[in-house]
Amino acid sequence: MVVVAALVVLSAQRAAPAGTDPASSGAPAPAQQAAEDSGAAPGFSLATLDGQTVSVPAGRPGAIFFTVSSCVSCVAPAKDLADLKGRVGDRADVLLVSIDPSDSPQALRELGRLIGDPPYPSAIDTSGTLAAQYGVTALGTTVVYDRDGAIVARLIEPGADDLAAAFGQAGAL
Repeated sequence: MVVVAALVVLSAQRAAPAGTDPASSGAPAPAQQAAEDSGAAPGFSLATLDGQTVSVPAGRPGAIFFTVSSCVSCVAPAKDLADLKGRVGDRADVLLVSIDPSDSPQALRELGRLIGDPPYPSAIDTSGTLAAQYGVTALGTTVVYDRDGAIVARLIEPGADDLAAAFGQAGAL
C-alpha cells in the first residue's frame, strides 16, 4: 500500500509543472510548509546501508530527506543537503531515507553515487511507516528538527538557501 502511495505521489509530481504543488491548482508551491502543527519528530531507529543503526532524534539538530531510489528530481536537493552537512559537520545529523520498502540497497547506493557520495547515511524504511509518521506528502521532502526533536521545517525539494534557513532555525548554523 505504501509503495502504491509513493507511486501516486511520484506520478503527481512528474505531471505537475516544475515549482508547483501537484495538489493545488498550479500555483507555485511554497518552499517551506508551516511547522507549527508539526510537533515533535517521531522517534525511530533504522539500520543504514552500511550496517550502522541511527536513532532520530539524537539530541542534536538534524534532517531527514525522504525519497526513493528512482527520484531523479531529488538529486539536486540531496546534493545541497550534502553541501550543508559538510558545512555543519557534527553539529547536525542528516539521514536519507527511501520510503519504498521494496527499494534495493544497490539502487539506493546508485542514487548516492548520483548525489556524489554524500557525507550522510542512507537507509530504507522497510516497515513503510515513516513517511506517514512524518507527514510526508511528496518525494524530496526534508524534515528538519531541532536538538529537542521539535520539527522546525518541512521542505519539498528545497534549495540551498531554504535548507540553510531551516538549519539555522534548528540551531545547527
